[in-house]
Amino acid sequence: QAGQLAEVGVVFYLTELKEVSEQTGDQIKFVCTHDVISRVRIHSIVNPRAGVDRSTYMKAECSYIEDTDDQEDAEADQRRILKRIQDIVTLQSSLKEEVRFEKGVISSYNGGRTGEGGLWALIELWQAYLSMRVAHKSQLMQKEMENKIRKFLKESDDGKGATFSLDAMDREDRRDIQSMQERLREETAPMLDEQTVWVQLMLQNDKHKERLRIFESMVDREFRRLETRLALKRMFGEQSDGTTM
Repeated sequence: QAGQLAEVGVVFYLTELKEVSEQTGDQIKFVCTHDVISRVRIHSIVNPRAGVDRSTYMKAECSYIEDTDDQEDAEADQRRILKRIQDIVTLQSSLKEEVRFEKGVISSYNGGRTGEGGLWALIELWQAYLSMRVAHKSQLMQKEMENKIRKFLKESDDGKGATFSLDAMDREDRRDIQSMQERLREETAPMLDEQTVWVQLMLQNDKHKERLRIFESMVDREFRRLETRLALKRMFGEQSDGTTM
């Protein structure tokens, strides 16, 4: 929910600090590099007013979150997710998706509880993929709207040069533009939710197997989307140009 502090956050460990105020004319003071080293549950905010007036850093009372299923074997779940992502890579190749994973990318991951190539690394990879899909979808829709507006300007130009105003367009054209904007919101909203709400649900969970279950549901949703596209392509000869991403 917008404006609401999350129940669970992460602890950043500063690994590098560069002062860049001179190079940026004091627009940016420092460039920092951090490692995420743990998760914490936030119990209370000591100085909530600082969140409004920004006079200092907000301070919170927290407790570290430790997994409660350390003894549970999750290897089968991890292998199943990796296999599903590999299936997605294959489908993307068959569909010639414009936003796709590189072949063999999954070989660097294991989906484990911690460490390099673990679940959190997979989640980061998935977030990057979703971000690229959102950007690609936005670019396609923007191009479609620009073509519509360009056509309107060309038809409206009386030799003195036309300027664009949505109100100046006829009702049908305005409806088309608004429909495009609404379609973009509808198509990107689930991806934005996966990057934020779903990741937060995994972050605040204290069971690795449960995090795997949440992540698997995200991966399965994408697999089904691509599987449906491929079935439609085979049935109707659809040309994949990324427009349904």
